[in-house]
Amino acid sequence: MLCFWDAIRLYANGKGKLAGKGAPSHFLTILTSQNQYQLRKVFEQFAKLSGATIEKAIEKEFGGDVRKSYLTIVKASTDKQKFFAEQLYYSMKGLGTNDNDLIRVLVNRSEVDLQLIKEIFEVMYDKTLADMIKGDTSGQYRDALLALVAGNRQQ
Repeated sequence: MLCFWDAIRLYANGKGKLAGKGAPSHFLTILTSQNQYQLRKVFEQFAKLSGATIEKAIEKEFGGDVRKSYLTIVKASTDKQKFFAEQLYYSMKGLGTNDNDLIRVLVNRSEVDLQLIKEIFEVMYDKTLADMIKGDTSGQYRDALLALVAGNRQQ
């Protein structure tokens, strides 16, 4: 029931927009005080009320870093493994490597759900995470990252 009321707090005028005045504070409060399960339920209720996804409403209502932050929280709470697969991909895409992001995700997820993230990564980008690491890094650094990706499997 709380999810329904949170969705109502965000919704205004039946147009799939976030509630005008005070919306940023309502939105921030809801995003930072609810767990992922509750947030998913709030987003489902919002979509039922408004006919629009929460992402579309955020894109209409907010800009800049606020928009990016809110969309990141929504993405991470609705499909965490897909979110981390994207983080890994963008840490290596293009010239150079964002080593901080790459290491942070691999280390933090290695004993949690890295196997699932690797599977999702391959489906999303049509290449394995290990292959992308091999193509983007070198030496002992590459070997250490590949060991994290391999996990406890014997090779």
